[in-house]
Amino acid sequence: MKEQIREMLIKVAGHNNTISYSEVGKVVGLDMANPGERSKLANTLDEINREEHERGRPLLSAVVVQKAVSYTHLTLPTN
Repeated sequence: MKEQIREMLIKVAGHNNTISYSEVGKVVGLDMANPGERSKLANTLDEINREEHERGRPLLSAVVVQKAVSYTHLTLPTN
């Protein structure tokens, strides 16, 4: 499950996009209405982040957002 999620997040990040927790959960067969399964996803994302940090790479979970939030077309101001 962890590698499947990691690959998914790499693809999402590569397209400068976001994905919801429920979409990630659905792909790996987790029910986000179930607190235990939400916790399992959170722990998996944490584990991925720790591994990415150890390798000097960005935190992949930054592309995972709440369903009602979309940052797909976020433009940051430049000076």
